[in-house]
Amino acid sequence: MIALDIGGTKTTVLFSDKDKLLEFEKKYGEIIKESNKKQKYCVIPTFFKESREKFDEFFSFLKSLDNEIISTFPGIIRMEKVEGEWKFRLYSKRFPFMIGEYVDVNFAVNDVYAFAYHHAKKFFKDAYNRRKSILVIQIGTGVNAIHMNYYDYKELLILDKIFEAGHITMRQNDGKCFCGRKGCAELFISGRYLEKLGGGDPAAVFRDEALKKKFYENLASYLSSLVILTAPNKIVFGGSVAKSLDTVLIHKLVEDRFPHFKIHLNIEYEKDHSRLSNLRGLCDLYHRYKKGFLS
Repeated sequence: MIALDIGGTKTTVLFSDKDKLLEFEKKYGEIIKESNKKQKYCVIPTFFKESREKFDEFFSFLKSLDNEIISTFPGIIRMEKVEGEWKFRLYSKRFPFMIGEYVDVNFAVNDVYAFAYHHAKKFFKDAYNRRKSILVIQIGTGVNAIHMNYYDYKELLILDKIFEAGHITMRQNDGKCFCGRKGCAELFISGRYLEKLGGGDPAAVFRDEALKKKFYENLASYLSSLVILTAPNKIVFGGSVAKSLDTVLIHKLVEDRFPHFKIHLNIEYEKDHSRLSNLRGLCDLYHRYKKGFLS
């Protein structure tokens, strides 16, 4: 099996054995940014979003290496049953030539689904937590979030839902999002926003107190709304921005913004910026999907 975590700028490819990684390196060695033979993965730019020809060529090559391909994609993935077979339809402006078309893979979901499943599996392993819920937020190039209780996790109900929490209207009529709407949360807390705020350097925001305050005020306002709506017991941050986040500060700012000031929300915070968490979640989710939908 080959598992892909496709992002807006980078794609991580995980192989079931080292020989397939070596074959992949022969063809795409010039563009590989990182390779780990022990863990059997490599990282490349998401070059195949540039054209249908490159997209088809890339996936055709993967299929020549393995007949089982699973993947995350940025954007909405709809599961649809067509003539008795489950298929996956892609809606993403990052792949304009594939909007509304079926992706020819064994399994496909948005990356936040995979990340959320990875952390839900760990969270609900403790029987006591099965009375609770978890909110997972990924902040990378864009933003997305999933809220899940034990029943959602156990019955894979998340696969029947569309999570686009990055496009909640945060500021009415303020700024135009790539989705075509105005005021989306993604405009004020994403990696793109950090890059804009930092003058091309997202990391600069966390070194400048005024810029940092502006970002955290936006993030706390966004999180407060999600907390009021979902009442999670745990929040996990993922994505490239996660490593820079101060969860102690976030905890304080969220509670300060809660309607009943100074209430203790009893929320546990965690951040995970491991490159492989999405892929581990994707593989686990695929195995559960095969049992739940294909049996």
